[in-house]
Amino acid sequence: MLDEDNVGLKARYQLAARRSPYVLLGLAVVSLALICLTYDGRRRQMLNEELRFLRKQTNTLNIRLATLGDSIAATVRELNEITAERESARDSIDSLTEKTAKLAKKIREEINSKAEEIKSGQEQDLNELKEKIDKLPKECIVARPPPPTPPYKDPYQYDPGGASYTGNAQPATPVPDPCKGKDTECRQAKVKDAFLHSWNAYKKYAWGHDELMPLSKRPKDWGKDSKGLGLSMLDAISTLWLMDLKDEFHEVRHWVEEELDFDQDCSVSAFEVTIRMVGSMLSAYELSGEKHKGFLTKATQLADRVLWAYNTSSGIPHANINLQTHAHSNPQWTGGSSVLSEFGTVQLELRTLSLHTGNALYDQKATWIMDVIESKAPATMLCPTYYNTVYNRWTSDHVTLGALGDSFYEYLLKQYLLTGMTETRYKDMYMKAVREIVKQLVKRSTPSGQTYVAEYKRGSIFNKMDHLACFTGGMLALGTHLIEDYGDDKADHLKTAEDLAETCYLMYKNQPTGIAPEIVEFRGGSDMATSPRSAYYLLRPEAVETFMYLWRVTRKEKYRDWAWEVFTHIDHWCKVESGGYSGLRNVAFVPPQKDDLQQSFWFAETLKYLYVIFSDDDLLDFKEWVLNTEAHPLRVRKRNPLDVWDERDATKLAQERGLGIDERLRRHQEEFERRRAEGDTDGQQQPQPQPQQAQAANAGGTSDWVKEQERLVRESRERHAQWQREQDAKYEAEDAETQRLKRLQQQR
Repeated sequence: MLDEDNVGLKARYQLAARRSPYVLLGLAVVSLALICLTYDGRRRQMLNEELRFLRKQTNTLNIRLATLGDSIAATVRELNEITAERESARDSIDSLTEKTAKLAKKIREEINSKAEEIKSGQEQDLNELKEKIDKLPKECIVARPPPPTPPYKDPYQYDPGGASYTGNAQPATPVPDPCKGKDTECRQAKVKDAFLHSWNAYKKYAWGHDELMPLSKRPKDWGKDSKGLGLSMLDAISTLWLMDLKDEFHEVRHWVEEELDFDQDCSVSAFEVTIRMVGSMLSAYELSGEKHKGFLTKATQLADRVLWAYNTSSGIPHANINLQTHAHSNPQWTGGSSVLSEFGTVQLELRTLSLHTGNALYDQKATWIMDVIESKAPATMLCPTYYNTVYNRWTSDHVTLGALGDSFYEYLLKQYLLTGMTETRYKDMYMKAVREIVKQLVKRSTPSGQTYVAEYKRGSIFNKMDHLACFTGGMLALGTHLIEDYGDDKADHLKTAEDLAETCYLMYKNQPTGIAPEIVEFRGGSDMATSPRSAYYLLRPEAVETFMYLWRVTRKEKYRDWAWEVFTHIDHWCKVESGGYSGLRNVAFVPPQKDDLQQSFWFAETLKYLYVIFSDDDLLDFKEWVLNTEAHPLRVRKRNPLDVWDERDATKLAQERGLGIDERLRRHQEEFERRRAEGDTDGQQQPQPQPQQAQAANAGGTSDWVKEQERLVRESRERHAQWQREQDAKYEAEDAETQRLKRLQQQR
């Protein structure tokens, strides 16, 4: 049974084996068909999904296109509106242009019509005037003056080869002459009227203060915290006496005695205070016959305060002094050095003060300064402008008879004259200096041959001349006139003085205002030119000072005429109708702009020189009086200044003069340090405590008072340093603005 079953299975297996290829093929076909159908379904599904995605993207794009279409439509509408507005504006502009053209045409027609009317009227007036003139008798017809110079515009041309502008000389604009055809007394009276016009304005608007601002009608004081030192009235006092204005003189005297107060926390120039205030009060004391002791008392009090500036290891004074705290210093712009024209121009005042007080201290200070200068000076006696008080040496090579050096040379001569020509050392110093001045600094320009005093600086000649240097002509004239054994060059020096005076006259005559600038240049030795930077005028006196001395020496009438011509132009352009006289900002412009300041030396010098030149010689005899550098007369006395010295001090001086200056300076410094170590803050002199300090000094002793003074000095120096920083910042800003304007000018 089992075998039959196996046979059956085997037979079926064999049959199946024979049929299996077909079966497999069929299965393969069926499988392939199933696979194809499956793939086709999946692909159809994918395509359907992709189609749906594309439809969705199409819908999104359609929406965006619709939105973009709306935006484009809105933009088109806006462009249409802008185009319409532009067309409207263009029409408006065309309309306005047409109206403007019509209006301009109408204005031109009216102007031409008015001009024709004016011209016709002028011609008619001229014809009528000619008819009237023709009807006049011929003897009544006088020569008509030349027409005035038209308003001055700008004669300067920029010179790219240098830092200044140059230009041709311009004739002075004619001004009225109130004394034409009249005698000298008329001129003198007009000068006096000018003084009273200035004085009354000062009295009305600035009484007790230092200077007047005539346009603003208010006072101006020296110190930042000053309440006024009466500078202008003190500078005017000697002129008041000479002009015989005695009521005004005594009014000032009363103010000096009763109200003048030096106890003010303000810093002032020790030099200016000495020549203007101490000098003026000593002059008033001597002019009035030495009757009014108040002048001498106040001069002494002020000098005692100023002597604190001499508190240096060298004895050469500092420039600035605080009248209350006694703090003293030199300005930054000098590099910490003292200035020759300041410490070399205090001797007349200090020596006169010693004479009247019997106190040799003032004379000793003055003499010590001259000893140092004489020993440290070059062989030519042409001293540089800056001296370092610590290292005891000159700190520049700048030699000038203008600012920073001028009055030192003047005082070499006048110290000799003040002592009745008995102290010959000063004559020798003066003669050595002026010979070198004429030899090295006096130059002549080309092609006109104008004589001027140049400067020496940084190893070369600077061809410029300050108005301040115009005093040189007067100094030379006075020296040749009064020094008896002058020498062989006397005539040459007088000729030089006259030539310099002519140049100073041309400084006035060659300006449209007829008034000189502060500085003129002779660039490359050529003829005079003016820079706009220095074309201002400060009521300067030096030119008329030289005219005054040359009139006295030569008796040539031209010097009076020149002085009068200068005065008439000053009176015309500088006078303020409401009162006072003012400086000018630029003398090259007509009409000039005023600077709103009436300088105190306008009273002391300019008007005094003008008054004296039109007066008789006995008003002020130069053999009996010496004018200090502020024109305050001091009486000449034949005396040896050492007569007022203590015998011990005089002997010490005689012995020390046999030593070298370096050894004397060493001893001076040792004595100075010793005194300071002992608590004497002055180092040389212990001044009397002021009234408000007396109680503290008595209660706490001198040492407490010294400590208090040192504290005040420190505080004052701190305030001054702060003020100096503010000024420096201000100047830096101004310099930056100036440089900016220069760059703009160069670009143009």
